[in-house]
Amino acid sequence: TGGPCSGKSTFIKQLKKYYEDLNYKVFVAVEAATDNILGGIDFKLANDEIIFQSFILKHQLFDINNINRAIALNKDQNCIVLYDRGILIIKLI
Repeated sequence: TGGPCSGKSTFIKQLKKYYEDLNYKVFVAVEAATDNILGGIDFKLANDEIIFQSFILKHQLFDINNINRAIALNKDQNCIVLYDRGILIIKLI
């Protein structure tokens, strides 16, 4: 955990490489808020914190479902999932 620019994403890149070097298939669930903001969906567009947080939640759930499907296709390989942010951190109230 940690605030913006605390090194979470940088550490995930290092951890991903470490496990790939050990022959794991590593999936990374990216930080959904950043993806939304870089894609043009931000708090100002939503004009409502709950709507904006729902965008993030839906994005994160979509990514997790895709990763789970990809893991199912890699049955013969050890897989690890790294989460840049967890769903529980999303504030809906």
